[in-house]
Amino acid sequence: MIYEAAKHLEVFVRHYMPSGKVWNAKNVIGSNMRALASGFTEEFARGDLTIHNFIQEMMPDTTDEYIGRHERAVGIPDSCFSVAGDLQTRRLNVKTKLALLGLQTRADFEGFASSNLGLNIKVRSGIDHVGTVDSGYETELPLLDITGDFANVKEARNTIVVTTLSSLASFDYDFDFAFGSAEQVLMQCLFTNAKPAHCNILFTTE
Repeated sequence: MIYEAAKHLEVFVRHYMPSGKVWNAKNVIGSNMRALASGFTEEFARGDLTIHNFIQEMMPDTTDEYIGRHERAVGIPDSCFSVAGDLQTRRLNVKTKLALLGLQTRADFEGFASSNLGLNIKVRSGIDHVGTVDSGYETELPLLDITGDFANVKEARNTIVVTTLSSLASFDYDFDFAFGSAEQVLMQCLFTNAKPAHCNILFTTE
């Protein structure tokens, strides 16, 4: 590969070398000047290949030899991910952990679940699920009970309620157990770790 690339590159190197009696030998096969140009181009080609390979290794989608470094950088293994047995899943795990870093708003959490876990969810404050009789807003289903689901109104306000509405058709993970539970287990683990420290989190289905 390096040799073929060098042959094409050599033409450009000789083209941009100066003209004159000292440099004319660049076009003479077997001359020292031609050999010098050839040596330059092989090193240039080798450098280009090294840069290309390095770029490939820096990207979670295409990394091979550096996959372990990517995993360590995002904290794998952890309570949600073990080190997978195949390269494709290891890459996917790294990408999922990286996507978690940007979660701030409820739209972020909903978008993450949709694009990374194949889940259609809604994220609301607990007080939205509490009935008006218990000083809640009663704007979301399922309705939750102050005495049963929360200790008090304050706790309801400080609780993130994640409601799974449905599973989407596309899902990148391959689990040994039934689809419809595996992705929810993973979501619960990831969201529990990603939630703000001052908030509780509650998972429900509609």
